[in-house]
Amino acid sequence: MLAECKKNSQISFLLYILLYRLTLDFSYSKIVSSLYAYQGFKNNFTIANEAASLIVLFVFSIIACYFYENIDNKASNEILLLLFLMSFVPFTSMVGFGAFTPGFIISNILFWLFLILFATIPIKKIPMEIYNRFMLKFGEQKLLSETQIKFLTIVFGMVVLFISGVYTGFRFNFSLANVYALRSEARGYNLPVLLVYIFSWTRTVNPIFMAYYLHKKYWGWVVFCFIVQLLNFGIDGSKTTLFLALFAIVVNLAPGFTLQSLNKWIVKGFLGLSFLTTMFYIGFSDLISFSIWPVSLFVRRVLYLPVYIGSNYFDFFTSHTPDYFRQSFMRLFDFVSPYGDLSYMIGEIYFHTVTAANNGLIADAITNMGIAGVVLSPMLYAVVFRFLNYVSFGIDPRLYITVAMYLAVTLVNTFLFRVLLTHGLLIIMVILYLINNSVIEKDQRKALIRFVMKANRGNNEEN
Repeated sequence: MLAECKKNSQISFLLYILLYRLTLDFSYSKIVSSLYAYQGFKNNFTIANEAASLIVLFVFSIIACYFYENIDNKASNEILLLLFLMSFVPFTSMVGFGAFTPGFIISNILFWLFLILFATIPIKKIPMEIYNRFMLKFGEQKLLSETQIKFLTIVFGMVVLFISGVYTGFRFNFSLANVYALRSEARGYNLPVLLVYIFSWTRTVNPIFMAYYLHKKYWGWVVFCFIVQLLNFGIDGSKTTLFLALFAIVVNLAPGFTLQSLNKWIVKGFLGLSFLTTMFYIGFSDLISFSIWPVSLFVRRVLYLPVYIGSNYFDFFTSHTPDYFRQSFMRLFDFVSPYGDLSYMIGEIYFHTVTAANNGLIADAITNMGIAGVVLSPMLYAVVFRFLNYVSFGIDPRLYITVAMYLAVTLVNTFLFRVLLTHGLLIIMVILYLINNSVIEKDQRKALIRFVMKANRGNNEEN
């Protein structure tokens, strides 16, 4: 099912993951569980728990090396690698400290096992002649001209310009300290529903266009997209909006870029950030009052908190009736949820305050499908990942890596069907497909498709 990593690459990857995990353990024991125990971060460390968690991490790290190398340059592999670093490694760390019930531990491990299995297992049941015909038809099409891509850029840009001008007076914001105030202000704008959706889509669509123009070296259009993204950040203070713009620029200007080289920096980045933020607090906690902010924001908020909230959803919906998508698409068929806003409900029950405890992955599975979601939900994720791979097939990775980064962050904190519509994954895949069939010359595309089909045919014959 999974290609084996090269031995040197596997050893270095396992070493980085071990150091990353040990750094998280140190940060959890010295900072997170000490200062934030009131939020539910338990510290019931035992040697048995630690040994079991490290064994689980070791097994999954061997599998994750496949995503790390990403020889096939698939968008889904990038998402899975990022999810592994952001969610699974912190999960194993908290297992070592006895923070979860056995039921949640087993269910989350099974969820990840099925997710990896369904997302990577080869599909061999499609007759080759049907597959070949579809792929060649895919390769013949060129759906958008460059002029039409520029037109779409202007359309999405005008939405941001309109909202920014009417509601903020074209406000540029360069501070991260006031983002929650901007977000609270944005909730009161009372935008039409359609405009709310389109504005949410622009957060990711615009960096895709920016990557396209960087690829083409159309610097004027790059500047336009960057200004639009800054105005977007000034509207609701979404840190993701600013990060995606900067990430798209760095990736597309990086010399000799490959996904393999990027993945090395991603793994080193998670290790480095967790180590530096932890050491910053340890070294300067008595000297600088805000020394807790970096480690709290990155280690606690980004890495540990989503995993802990996932366990809260599991605890609630394994003892109460699942929602069965009644707050999602099932409401279109007049199904009524017995619950209020799920994120605020979980926040009030487990944090005893009015806060939105958003979550995804295992929380999404259990909330909407019950315990059966441990198997069924990974199937849905895998289908989405495969569609994303299809629409980005053959395209320069620099044009879709920003999407993969965005989706990884979003899927940790958001239910899948909301990501598809509200966060614009469906429209993103459409735009990637249109751009893909515009930037790759027809002969190149068909040659690439024939090469891949020949390789697939050889693999099927061997199997």
